[in-house]
Amino acid sequence: MAATIFGLADIRRKKGISARKLAEALGWTTRRVQRYTCQPREAYLSAVESNRSTARRMHSEGKRPAQIAKEMGVNRSTVGRWLSGIKVQSTELDLPLGETQARTEGDWEQPPVFGVN
Repeated sequence: MAATIFGLADIRRKKGISARKLAEALGWTTRRVQRYTCQPREAYLSAVESNRSTARRMHSEGKRPAQIAKEMGVNRSTVGRWLSGIKVQSTELDLPLGETQARTEGDWEQPPVFGVN
């Protein structure tokens, strides 16, 4: 792939250059730079799972999530998600048609009123 030939992924990762700045320097579009420098999905998912297992191992050794986050260079909330096993969905829940609409006042049960005769 061209990213290997040009070493664009290494440049972005090591130098911390944004896709926009690299695109301006090369005369490319930002999207083209992103396509050339991104890693394959399988490699990404493998790296994420590796990070999760590392965080879980560190937690079982007695480290706190804040310490794990600092050592791994990620946000504390990310470590918290890894430890709790919650997966964040990028799309809304798949609800049957009609259930996505908000309820109206008549759909809710009226709460009991105390102290009124």
